[in-house]
Amino acid sequence: MNIVVCIKQVPDTEAKIQISSDQTHISTDSIKWILNPYDEFAVTEALKIKQELGAQKVIAITVGQDRAKEALRRTLAMGVDEAHHIVTTGDPDLSSTLSALTAEIKNIGDVQVVLTGKIAIDTQQGVLAPMLASKLGWQCISNLTSLEIKDSHFHCTQEGDASVQNKLKASAPLVLSANKGLNNPKAPNLPSIMKAKKKPLNQKNFSELGIEFSPLKFIEIKPPKLKPPVQMLEGDINSQAKKLVELLRNESKVI
Repeated sequence: MNIVVCIKQVPDTEAKIQISSDQTHISTDSIKWILNPYDEFAVTEALKIKQELGAQKVIAITVGQDRAKEALRRTLAMGVDEAHHIVTTGDPDLSSTLSALTAEIKNIGDVQVVLTGKIAIDTQQGVLAPMLASKLGWQCISNLTSLEIKDSHFHCTQEGDASVQNKLKASAPLVLSANKGLNNPKAPNLPSIMKAKKKPLNQKNFSELGIEFSPLKFIEIKPPKLKPPVQMLEGDINSQAKKLVELLRNESKVI
């Protein structure tokens, strides 16, 4: 059996985001790109499952522009056996991404488990795992915080609303999304990073998969509103309370 991890390259959490003058895209000139942090949990768990089940390979797949190969090389340095890159000329929309991932998973063959990160930190959608499971016709357990395999069953703890911990049991084929706390990813050492740079990538485009590429189109992008400056209230407690009510009513429109 094979295990697949679907990963994404995203801007560094410390990157300074600059919006283009026409407000239709984000300038990428000075952005540092990284492997989506939640995907590191997925990769680490995939490697653990491989050992426990004696799987043949762990294969990482990404759909994205040429620069996304660096995120794949990160997974190779972490211990992934193969990296598949579906190359695009722009950012694909969710529908074409799902179609490409589904097609490549079927091309690999004998895939019993697919893992993803709980969420991509750039789009914050968190829908890839359940929608991919729907396309494959498999079960899905998302927001995974612990996993134990017993008698060929996956015993999972899932974080639900209000941090409620749900206990679930499922069998393969299965799609899982990894949440923070599932494991402790280790940064690859320098020899592993250097070896990963020399490993081949399996690259193809949408036409080779028989899928039409549909780009993601932004109508308008706006930066968040700046927070108003902090005001320090002076005087005794009564005058401060009166001034606070005035500010809440007239400026914040809270009351």
